[in-house]
Amino acid sequence: MPKPNPNNERDRIATAEEWERLKAVLAPHLRRLLTVAYDVGPRKGELLNMEWSDVDMCRKVFTLRRTKNGEVRVVPMTPAVYQAFSELRQERRLDTNRVFLYKEKPIHRVGTAF
Repeated sequence: MPKPNPNNERDRIATAEEWERLKAVLAPHLRRLLTVAYDVGPRKGELLNMEWSDVDMCRKVFTLRRTKNGEVRVVPMTPAVYQAFSELRQERRLDTNRVFLYKEKPIHRVGTAF
């Protein structure tokens, strides 16, 4: 088994100050997506594939069904995540069950937004 590369660090998280500066300049659709990612840490694919049937606003939780290891996880919402989902719900389209949309279509990639 090969040894992991010690220079391949992915443990860095934006500081609170960096996060606030980033949020201030993000487009609303990206700010909401990244708020969920920053606050509770799901993977990009887990978020982009999330559907409204996975979001329980009454219990303030959401379910991740398409996880890397195949296990279903129920994730509690922070106040910021709850606010993001509340905003998204107001803009919800009935012709798609996806949560995260841009120009009325499901988001597939976020790299171009930066």
